Order: sequence, then C-alpha cells, then structure tokens
Amino acid sequence: MNSIERGLHFLAGAQNEAGWWLGFDTLAGPSNEWVSAYIGSMLAAIPHQLAQELAHRILDRLLSSRPADDGWGFHAEVPPDADTTSWVCRLAERLQVTHPQVEGGYTLLKQHIRTSGAVSTYIDPEPVRAFLKIKPSVPFAGWCGEHTSVTASVAGLDAFRGSPVLIQYLLSAQDEIGYWTAYWWKDRTYATMLAVEALASQPHPPPNALQRAVSWANSQIATTSNPFSLACAIGILVHASSKTEDLLSATHRLEAMQLHNGAWPGTAYLRIPPPFVTDPEAFEQWVLGGRASRGILPDKSRTFTTATVLRSLALSTTYLSSSC
Repeated sequence: MNSIERGLHFLAGAQNEAGWWLGFDTLAGPSNEWVSAYIGSMLAAIPHQLAQELAHRILDRLLSSRPADDGWGFHAEVPPDADTTSWVCRLAERLQVTHPQVEGGYTLLKQHIRTSGAVSTYIDPEPVRAFLKIKPSVPFAGWCGEHTSVTASVAGLDAFRGSPVLIQYLLSAQDEIGYWTAYWWKDRTYATMLAVEALASQPHPPPNALQRAVSWANSQIATTSNPFSLACAIGILVHASSKTEDLLSATHRLEAMQLHNGAWPGTAYLRIPPPFVTDPEAFEQWVLGGRASRGILPDKSRTFTTATVLRSLALSTTYLSSSC
C-alpha cells in the first residue's frame, strides 16, 4: 500500500462503534460532529474508493444525528455552530448529495454572516452559554465575533461562491506578509489554506493576495517540521496553482513523516479562547493540554491531522502529475 492507502486504513479503523471520529476532548466532551464532518470532507476530495466510502458513511451518520434545520455543532449535544455546519455542507457538496438538512445548513450559515462580511461561529450566545453553564455576566464578544477561518470555509462552498461580502472580508483580513489567522487555531497555515482555497475558486481570483500567500507558504515549508502545518502549506501552493520547485520535495518530506500505523503525528492544535477574548493572537494565558477556555488541545487521536495530510498528498500528487 502507498502512503495514502495506509492513511485511509488508519482512519477506517479509528471510528468508534457508533461510526464517529472523535477528537479534542474538552470539558464538554470530545467532538464527534465537527471532527467527523471535517475528516469526511477531506476524504470526499480524495479519488479513492475507500475514501469515498468513508465519506458517504459519515455523511449518512451526520444527516441522522440532528433534527431537520438544526445545523450541526461540536458534538451532538452542543448547540449548532457555523464552523461545523459549513463542513457538513462541504462534505455534501463534494459528494454531490442534496438533502433538506443541508439546505437548512445553508440557511443557518446565512444567518451567521455579519454586516462586515465575516462569519461568526455563534451568532446568539445564549444557547451555548446555557449548555456550558457560563454566567450571564461573561461577554461572548469573542465567540460571536469575526472568525476568518470560518468565513473562508463558508466562502469556499459552492452555495456561497462569488459572494462579494465574504470575499471582501477575506481580502481585508489578510496580513501584509500573506497569511491569515484563525480564532480557534494556533496554526496560521490552516486559516491561510482555507482562505486561498476559497479565493482561488472564485470566478475572478485575486492574483496579488494569492501570490502573497504563496510566498509566505514557501517560507513555512522551508522551516516547519510539523506535518499539519506542512500539509496546509502544500495545500496553499496547490490551490494557488503555484509551480514551485519545493512542492515535490515537500510532498516527499510529508510522506516520510508517516507513522507505522498509517497515521501522522497529531500536530493540529485547537485553542479555546475565553468567550470574551476577541483577539486570541494577543492573548497570553494559554494552558497547553487544558480542556476548558484558555486551553490548547493537541490532536491526540491523530485523525484530524491525518485527514488533512491525506487530502494535501492527493492534491499534490494530482497537481504534480498534471504539470509534468
């Protein structure tokens, strides 16, 4: 088996008895819906029979996990959010599946678009406040704020392609060096990959923004030993159609990081800012391994990282073959 097939077999064996992938065990419990939707959407983009079977299976599971028009959330008991819902919709789009619940998901996403063009993970703080038993005096300006990676995820959907407000927000949120930051993620390559994918898929991709992102991604490829970061950086180059000499060597480096069980080391780090924190980049009181707000959680199950790597390897392999 090649690297992709070994990784797929690892993911096939990592689901629990109920058919979920679990990850990032917070005080509210581990994620099942969000992690599974993300992994499924990565697999749905890989032209391999097992990847497609796993993607269809998890979509069926997600479509049966909630009432119609409810959207999806971190796990099945948590109120729905725009981030998770966008990944379920992306999974359905990649599999070319139409369903009333997916249409309901689009409606929820529209409700989470702010006047600035940014998408908030939560638009109403009260349901998640009640679920987490957080005092009424605690502001939710952060969790209900402008979230670049969520905006990019929504902008990349077929249903929102060409939306001028989403695109203008993404362009305004790019750092002059070329990257984007994420509210829920420590790694800038993740948000940048999503933003580049969204912008490159538009009817008129913005060349300057994409070129700045490519230049920044090349600098990350040259220095990182983190497989999640490297996979995202490779994704940036491929989505931007950048024919760089480093892409092939970076792909080989990423393949060489694979473990004996088919996974890659779990180097995706989810961060949980306190609900009132609007700029997590300026926040300093993080607790590595913490399961509550202020926590930074590693991908202990290795599934989130592995799914990201597999998709980037598939993209790179196809792109390099077509450009030879």
